[in-house]
Amino acid sequence: MGAKKGVKLLGVEEMCIFAVIAALMVATTVALSGIPNVHLNAVIIIVTTLVYGPKALYPVAVFVLTEGYLNGFGVWWIGYLYVWPLLVGITLLFKKTENALFWAVIAGIYGLVFGMLVMIPVILLGDYGFTFLGAWISGIPYDLVHAVSNFVITLVLFTPLFKLMKALRSNL
Repeated sequence: MGAKKGVKLLGVEEMCIFAVIAALMVATTVALSGIPNVHLNAVIIIVTTLVYGPKALYPVAVFVLTEGYLNGFGVWWIGYLYVWPLLVGITLLFKKTENALFWAVIAGIYGLVFGMLVMIPVILLGDYGFTFLGAWISGIPYDLVHAVSNFVITLVLFTPLFKLMKALRSNL
């Protein structure tokens, strides 16, 4: 059965690139897991979205599912179902911006609110006996590390990753 008019299916090349991007997010998350809240996911998602648009949701979905398989599909995982796609959406809002400092600031702010966003289903569905405010406040030191690391990593890696991914896309 063919694709609907106007709907373009992914080609083999894009599927392979998206698989590598998802694997890169998983591998770097595991490699950096000894340092809480330090990873490359924000910059990878931002760059992928800038280059591939909404199709960035494909590697994000594979990453989120893989995180569930590796770490268990706990209540915390529910937050991943909307937190990472939200970054794709935010990036799409500013898709014409290619400034590394701008994206570093966005990534830093995102790292700061990430913990609060992920805590929503934990508080609503979990049996933890503490309030949302208390849970969020206790996570602020980790959110600060997340914000600073996202900012620095994005500032350093945005330009080379963006150039690399644009070159890969132009060779398809």
